[in-house]
Amino acid sequence: MLWAVAGILTVSSISAQSQQDPNKQIDETIAKMRAEEKSQADELAAAREKRKAEPMSWVNTLDPLPQGGWQFRFVAGDGSATVFSSSHQRSRVGAIVTVWFRYEHAEPIMNAHSFTYMSNVEKTQFDCANARTRLLSATYYAENNLAGKSENVEQDPNTISWRSIAPGSGYEVNIVWACGAIKSVAPK
Repeated sequence: MLWAVAGILTVSSISAQSQQDPNKQIDETIAKMRAEEKSQADELAAAREKRKAEPMSWVNTLDPLPQGGWQFRFVAGDGSATVFSSSHQRSRVGAIVTVWFRYEHAEPIMNAHSFTYMSNVEKTQFDCANARTRLLSATYYAENNLAGKSENVEQDPNTISWRSIAPGSGYEVNIVWACGAIKSVAPK
């Protein structure tokens, strides 16, 4: 009888232990996931600090893509993004300048259509007389250097409204450059 009681106790302890093991496994899995998340967050913070200290070190890893006429314009102070402009397909008719910009991002960004991208190009118009801008089209790329899966967004120029340009903004830097660098051509 004692042996039977001992067997029941052993079965009970094994049963209790097997019930605790799944909980222990879940706890261990959660702990591993949290450790991984912390490690990734630490790596991201270190990369951000490095970019902030030396923004051009990240920019220099990008392909300048000279075949597209891309020329470096500027990098964000924290190294999170950089801007290029293209010498191709630039035009000016009166006070309206049209130019392509290329944006490269150090970290993935999600656009309004839930597409995650690392680089994009924008065909932009500037109204030099009234300090306004509007976006004609944009193409978003999953990878830096205009690579990987892409998504294109076109807009009808007849329905796009103009936006004022805020003093001291990146748009102001771009309009000053575009309006000064691109010479007028006679309307056709």
